[in-house]
Amino acid sequence: MAQRFAPATPKFPHMLHGGDYNPEQWLDQPEVLEEDIRLFRKAHINCVSLGIFSWAKLEPEEGVYDFGWLDEIIDRLYANGIYTVLATPSGARPQWLAQNIRRCCVSVQTGCGTSTVTARTTATPRRCTGKRSPRSTPGWQNTTPTTRR
Repeated sequence: MAQRFAPATPKFPHMLHGGDYNPEQWLDQPEVLEEDIRLFRKAHINCVSLGIFSWAKLEPEEGVYDFGWLDEIIDRLYANGIYTVLATPSGARPQWLAQNIRRCCVSVQTGCGTSTVTARTTATPRRCTGKRSPRSTPGWQNTTPTTRR
């Protein structure tokens, strides 16, 4: 028989089951969010990570933060027995950052000459974010509670 160990925390006496969740792409379609939650419950998902690619939604303009949508989603998930793990939202940088910082752009040689385009990568290089990425995290931490109820 397998040996049972005490849970790491009394708040979670069972295994976490879930994955990355990127609802910011469906904010204008609430029925999609509701269906996601229904399917999460059907699959017995009890935890999702949020915010990985949401920097542009969390900071739509430099220094301007919007956490209302995130609070609402966290509350809806929690009401359905789903906990959240908040990720650092630097998986994809916002357009304003790429437009304001020249080193985040690359020059591409095309058949029509050279054009400058925004470099799109899954992991934003530190040289592109500089000290900007960490600024968004404290703003997020000060606005969104890290523990729910």
